[in-house]
Amino acid sequence: MKAVDQNECAQKLAVLVDKVLKVASFIIQKNFKNQHSTHLRLIYNPTEISYTEIPIIEKYDEEKSPDQFLINSTIKIQHFVTIKTIQKIDLEPLDKVILKSKDSNFCFILDCYYRALAATDYKTKYYNAFAPIELIEEQYKNKTSKNTSKILTLQEIENIKEKISPFFIDSEKQQVSAKDDSTRHEKNLKFNIYNSISTSLNTTSESRAYKLQKLLTEYFEITDVKSGILQYNIDSKKMKDFIKRRNQLFHAREMKPEQEESHQNLCLELIILIEAILNSMLKLNC
Repeated sequence: MKAVDQNECAQKLAVLVDKVLKVASFIIQKNFKNQHSTHLRLIYNPTEISYTEIPIIEKYDEEKSPDQFLINSTIKIQHFVTIKTIQKIDLEPLDKVILKSKDSNFCFILDCYYRALAATDYKTKYYNAFAPIELIEEQYKNKTSKNTSKILTLQEIENIKEKISPFFIDSEKQQVSAKDDSTRHEKNLKFNIYNSISTSLNTTSESRAYKLQKLLTEYFEITDVKSGILQYNIDSKKMKDFIKRRNQLFHAREMKPEQEESHQNLCLELIILIEAILNSMLKLNC
């Protein structure tokens, strides 16, 4: 690692190690089928970094990547419980996944997946695992647009917007900040109302669960999910369960004790779905 001092070295190293640990955790979890036991996530302690300073004599080529380092094709993980086990994990796909992580969508989903693995509270775990669903619904919605039908025609939508626009003058513009306008609160409220109406006009006859199922099965080519004893088909009912639970958590509805176990299972099912989406993005290069 080429750096002026230890502080710069630590900053550069933190960026690289953070990326490698997320990718490695993803690869390890793919091979770890006991989903009901625990989720494995690699971390490191910055205080335990040791430095060996070597003066650089040769001329440094700025065109070359300054942050290259070597890593073994496998790593060993040790668990200390009552017995000692050593797991050997194949990290052959590491370079491929790191290269793909330059994709902002893939990177976001990987970050959410990594946080979901770490969360011990199942509500927090579910929120992190559901965030990628909302991302793909927005970013890839046009991939299945031919399979959906809008309730209103484009002409009808334009006619409605024309009728309501006098009530929301300039509301189609972005929100204003505090220093821009003293009446910002009223203008921002109008903007939110106008935006909500405009979004509603594009409603399709198909349900959100149906569109999510079509997106997963047709674009991401995921028809079922399997990991250990957890397995289910990608259908509208399962997608509806995921969406319904997200809405319950969002509106802070109290969960009954008998729902706790089903929530944990649903959370685990959602995490392995996100894992399948990451695998699909690598395979299809989407």
